This record gives sequence, C-alpha cells and structure tokens, in this order.
Amino acid sequence: MKKASYLAVLAISICLSSCMTSFGINFDLITGGTYEYKVPTRVENAFEGEIGPATNEGKTLAEVRLSQGKHVLPSLGKATVLVLPISFLGSSFGPSFQSDLAHALNGAAKDTQYYESVTSFYQKSSYGKCQLQFEIAPVYFTTHSPESALTSTDTSQGEDKGAYFVQHAYAKYLEGKSKEELARFDANGDGVLDAVMGVYSCRDSKLAQYANDPLQYFGAYTSWVNPDESLLMPMSCYSWLSYDYLYRYADLSSPAVDAHFFIREVGHMYGLESYGKYVGGLDNADGGTLDHNAFSKLILGWAKPIVAKGKGSLNLNASIIDGECLLLPSSASGAMNPFGEYILVEYYSPQGLNARDAGRSYDGSPKGYGRSGVKVYHVDARLEQKEYPVLHLMESGKTNTFEKDGKASDATLFASGYTFDIATFGESFFPKKTTMNNGEGFPYRIHIDSLGAASCRLSVE
Repeated sequence: MKKASYLAVLAISICLSSCMTSFGINFDLITGGTYEYKVPTRVENAFEGEIGPATNEGKTLAEVRLSQGKHVLPSLGKATVLVLPISFLGSSFGPSFQSDLAHALNGAAKDTQYYESVTSFYQKSSYGKCQLQFEIAPVYFTTHSPESALTSTDTSQGEDKGAYFVQHAYAKYLEGKSKEELARFDANGDGVLDAVMGVYSCRDSKLAQYANDPLQYFGAYTSWVNPDESLLMPMSCYSWLSYDYLYRYADLSSPAVDAHFFIREVGHMYGLESYGKYVGGLDNADGGTLDHNAFSKLILGWAKPIVAKGKGSLNLNASIIDGECLLLPSSASGAMNPFGEYILVEYYSPQGLNARDAGRSYDGSPKGYGRSGVKVYHVDARLEQKEYPVLHLMESGKTNTFEKDGKASDATLFASGYTFDIATFGESFFPKKTTMNNGEGFPYRIHIDSLGAASCRLSVE
C-alpha cells in the first residue's frame, strides 16, 4: 500500500516501509565510520584486466543496523520469524487459513500452486545463504472491528494502529512462555526478537475503503517500535499485512496462494527500503515484483561482486544464477565498499525467480522485464551523503524519464551493442554532469558485447 509518509509517531527514528516514496536506505542512521564487509569475490580469470582488492573484513547491513541499535532480521544463516494472526470482529479468518498461511510462508514452491513461498523465495534469492522459517502462533482475537480500531483512542500507538495490535498480540503470546522457548526467535542473540509478522483477518483499506483510514493503516508495511525491556523478550521490527493478500492480486482461491506481498515485507525486515522512482517503480522492495536487485543483494551479503580496477572484458553470469555483478568504483583505489559510490552492473534474465513476473504487472507496478538485458546502476551509498539517490537505474535510451515518474520497461535494459559512459549519460543522469557525485571522474566506458542464455559479454574500455 502506498502512503504519503512514514508513520511519524513511532518512537524509533528508523522506519523502513513498503510505503516509502523516498530513495534508498536511511544511511543517515548509520554513522561513525565506513563499513565494508566480507563477500565471496570471484577473481581467478574472471576479469581479463586488473582486479581491485576485495575487502576481507566488515559488516552486512544487518550488522551495521545492529551496531546502531536498530534491530533487523539477520540476512545470513538461520532465522525464525514469529507470525501473529490477529482476528477482528466481523472479519474472521477462513477455515483454511492455517494451511494456506503455512504454505505461503514455509511451503515448497509447488505448495503455493502459483509462485514461491517466502521461505523458498529467499533460499533461492540468497543462493542458500539464508534459511528462513516462520512459526505461526495461535490466533489473537481483538475486541474491535476494523472500523472501531480506526476510531478508538484505546488503539492509539500514536497513529499507528498496526503497532498497537501487534504488541498486544505479542504480549498475549508471551503468557506462559520461558526465555529459553523464545531463543529461537533471536538468531543474532541480541536479546530482541529478530522480527514479528502481524497478519490481520480483515481486508485492507484499498479494497474495503474504510472511511476513517486516510493513511491506510490497514495496508502492508514494515516498521519499528522501541523495545520494551520489561517484556520477557522485547520486540522491535514488525510487519503488518492482510491475510487477503494471499489471494487478491493474483485472483486466487484456496488452496492456491500468492506470497508476493509477504516476500516484499520480509525484504524490509532485512533492512531494505523502497527505492522509489529512481528504479522506475520496478523492484522487489517497491512493488514486490521480480527478484531483488544486485545492490540489495550486495548489502545483504548475498552477491558475488567482481571489482574492476582497470580496463578489460569478462563474461558476467546472469544474477539469478549466482549473484554475480560487476562493480566499478569511482575511487582510484578500486576497493570494494558497498557503502560508497560506484557503478554496479548486473545481467538480468527473465528466468527463475523472475519468470512469474516477467511481462506481468502486479498491484499497479510496471510489468516485469520480459527479456534479458544489462542493468546499470549508479550507486551513491556513502554514509555521509543525504542529497542524492542511493540507487539510480540508468535508462538505455539516455533520457532520464524516472525523474518525472516514468516507469521501467524492457526498453530500460541495455541490449547487445549498447554502451554506457558518463560523457553520454552525465547530462541527464548525473547531478554534476561530468563527474560522479563525489567529484571524481568515471574513466570507464562499458560496452555490451553480446547477450547469452546464462551470461553476457562485457568490455570495460
């Protein structure tokens, strides 16, 4: 669901939401140093030219958030998310909700009879680096209808109704529990639940058109509350979304289910934000469409970056296969720092996790890319900068239509024979026209030599 702004009432300063219209990650929250993190970087004969140094120490986005007191779902290793079904008066769950929700969250892809479950999606998107599970709690029954929840002062968490009901459902769940029983929900051992998912029984505001919900609190979003240290184990990160999303946008009925919305919100639990108009509205973190992009995977610790320090050529695997991407730093050092400024290149293929959405529109988002092509991103993830988009997808047509809310399409992708350099794209896409945002030049010219089924051939000149 789209919102005009964050839920401003939340006591914690970070609020990562599917509703965001601003760009990138709240890097202003990550201060006090430069972070680099360890990733598997392919160097042996990968780039027929000079390879820059890969970092051997550092942090993922989750570790950076945690170091600043922001609790997110760990993106590496095993994690279990607590799911709280919340029933409103007059809108009870259907008889098959337990099995349908279990299939959507924990099932194999075939169990959904449509796409992927959340677990199977992230196992594939992370190339096996994260093993995610969900534990579904007993239903929490509220004493409110959706309408009374929106108008009652008793339900105020400031203005965030979702936070109120999730916290009350969680307090009920804690009754009779021990700290040892809750340890499985704290994979990183920081003493706070990694994440909680509140699934409510009524329809969302977009469909039900509740008269008193102009900000669409009955929508889909992820946010944070201050940990209540008086609880047996405090919670902080939570998602809030309708059970109806399992069926509505794909026009399904039980036992077939669609996990797109749930997949998107888990991405926000990992710490990702929506990238907004600078990716043309077509990204998993925005509309829930397609696999996650190379930058998201880079900061989550899933990607396999090849760092080019000089000129050369290479065969770049499709990102869907193993997470390969080409990183060309603006810095002369050639060091790989995901929280810096650079050009990032990935080869998109409409296969695997992209196949279901290729050529299809979902919840008003643009149609997923229906053909193979190269995606070129200008990344400015420097921790100290707040002026520029963190992630800007270049448009092969050389005109910046995204700036005026243009939408991504197949024509956005770079095809065989296309080139990218700052001399050509600077006027339309780079604020400083002839340099990167940090004032450094970008001396490379990227040429797309050919596109294949599993890889593309690139030349860096």
